[in-house]
Amino acid sequence: MVDCLYLPMVIVFSGIFLGESIGVKGMLGAACVVIAIMAGSYSGISLNRERRDLVIGLCFGLAAVGFLVISIIMVKPLLEDTSVLWASFVRILAGVSGLLIIAGFHPERATVMAVFKPSAVWKTALPAAIVGNYLAMLAWLAGFKFTLVAVAAILNQLSTIFTFILAAIFLKEPVTLPRLIATLLAVCGAVLAASV
Repeated sequence: MVDCLYLPMVIVFSGIFLGESIGVKGMLGAACVVIAIMAGSYSGISLNRERRDLVIGLCFGLAAVGFLVISIIMVKPLLEDTSVLWASFVRILAGVSGLLIIAGFHPERATVMAVFKPSAVWKTALPAAIVGNYLAMLAWLAGFKFTLVAVAAILNQLSTIFTFILAAIFLKEPVTLPRLIATLLAVCGAVLAASV
């Protein structure tokens, strides 16, 4: 649910710092997508968590979304004159460098570093990492480069809806009424956003 704040935050900050405006159709599209994600994610299961843990989790989630939004707002002007490949390379290099530093100080670093030894798991993990990280990031940054930040963000949020659809097709997860409504709402939102 915290992830649903990504879209409103992008719209607000892109308006403030980049002077972008997506108009009424764009706002309606964004609203459709956010409602779709909330409807599709709702499970009806009560979370058995202490209030303190819930608040801490929400704060970390909000910080993560906030940092992501700030980073894309900051990089948008640079993307206008920069290759998407170069931008992706710098982003991945920074992420990997940070993870290596953390892994170096981790108390179980031997276990953490053991994943770099080739194993049978790589047959699934490596293609998934290339498609889900590298190719997805290239497309993600290209979206921000070639269209309005808010429009790209609306289309980005459809990843949750694609998850519902692919889970139903490949994992045979049940197609519930909330998820069906979510998919239809998201498609309507995407059509409205794409027409901005």
